[in-house]
Amino acid sequence: MHSVNIAELKNNLSRYIEQVKAGKEIIVRDRNLAVARLAPISGARAPDEELQRLAAQGKIRLGEGAIGEDYWNLKLPRVKTGVIKARNVLQWLVDEERDEI
Repeated sequence: MHSVNIAELKNNLSRYIEQVKAGKEIIVRDRNLAVARLAPISGARAPDEELQRLAAQGKIRLGEGAIGEDYWNLKLPRVKTGVIKARNVLQWLVDEERDEI
């Protein structure tokens, strides 16, 4: 593993980025004290794996293809005002998220 001081890194950033792209890790030093590590992103599939993990947790829904042109002409959904009579909107949303409605 190679290490480099910040000044040297700034002066030759492109060269060091090329080394990182080639798979090499570089330790960045500030006055000879290691403060950071430049490392290649592991694999092109890493973001997809993160999206799959978030989908499995129910935090996101994965898309099913390109958005059609007709999507942009859809009307916005309306909130049913009768459901929210005595509650404020934020409390209603929290209850809905917790399936308490």
